[in-house]
Amino acid sequence: MQQSVSRTRNAAAQRLLALREMGNRAASGKRADNDVVLYSLCPPGEDPQDRLAQAQGFAVAHHLLVRERHFDIGEAGAAAPRWAWARAKSALLSGRAGGLVVSTRADVSTLDEVYETELRWFHHHCLSLWLVRPESGVLLPTAPPAQDMRRNAD
Repeated sequence: MQQSVSRTRNAAAQRLLALREMGNRAASGKRADNDVVLYSLCPPGEDPQDRLAQAQGFAVAHHLLVRERHFDIGEAGAAAPRWAWARAKSALLSGRAGGLVVSTRADVSTLDEVYETELRWFHHHCLSLWLVRPESGVLLPTAPPAQDMRRNAD
């Protein structure tokens, strides 16, 4: 059962990664600029600047020009308003940047359905979404149960 859940989770992560990459390819074909907005959903007690520094490092490494930085304080998956998220998306819609850089997908949403909706929004508007760390579960092989490993060793 556990292995089945793990495979299902990995398949969902792979599908969402493919959707994000497809959107990024479409956006790169429509826009010539490398301007981005940084965003972080920072858990209470963490320094937002540390979280944004991860996205900044990614931007520098990929020759992206940072136009704006935004962060909200809160827990991933919480139903609280995310005003900085709305400002970041507004900056993208206004044309000030062609993409958004976040540390992890949790900065967007931990819920697959919400994350997929956001990916489709980015794709619809020909905007890129870059993650410093790819969707969790992607390309992580699941080890067979211990008994199968012993049998394969024979």
